[in-house]
Amino acid sequence: MSIAKIVEELVEQQPMLAMALDDGIVNYSACAEHLKSTVERRAGKKVSAESVMMALRRLSLLHRREMGPGIREAVVRSSYSIHSGISDLVIDYQMATLKKIVLATAEKGANEGAFTFIIGTKYASLVTDRVEMVGRLEKSGEVDVVKRIDGLVIFRVMLHKDDVGIPGIVSLFVREFAKAGISLVEIESTYTEIGMVIGEKDVKKAIDAYLALKERMRG
Repeated sequence: MSIAKIVEELVEQQPMLAMALDDGIVNYSACAEHLKSTVERRAGKKVSAESVMMALRRLSLLHRREMGPGIREAVVRSSYSIHSGISDLVIDYQMATLKKIVLATAEKGANEGAFTFIIGTKYASLVTDRVEMVGRLEKSGEVDVVKRIDGLVIFRVMLHKDDVGIPGIVSLFVREFAKAGISLVEIESTYTEIGMVIGEKDVKKAIDAYLALKERMRG
């Protein structure tokens, strides 16, 4: 296996290392020295720190090319909003359960406030600010509640309609939140919005991460 391929795999296995390189926290020379012994072990031969550093720079160059002007303009043109007072009710469901939930959410006032229903292969998540409805469903005994999480907010990134579908746009925001140490409880998405459900304690970190990314994209 080539040195470049080994370095690529090592960086993929250590995403925090890639983040540190991108943000200039770690320089290429120090990173190359850190990876050198591992690269030698996998390659089965001696390698120079310079060759490891060249492979790291190549990866960085490829990353910059992938993040072309389209994604930069999309970030700069985006805006954000925060919806607080959110609860997430995680349900182990059957199709009959979904019908009950739909009926419960169809009551008067269901269109007011925040409401998202995310359906997976086994679990479904009801993400809403209608806390009283969540409480009724939880206490009804008609749904199999796995977990209820309160004290959440939805951090929504609003994109311009011409920027929808740009490759990497969603993963970019998710990555920035990960770098800031923000845990994503759920992700919801509509045509022009990326909604990241996070804890109220992480709101300031989310705003700072979003604004810092936007500033970098302007540069």
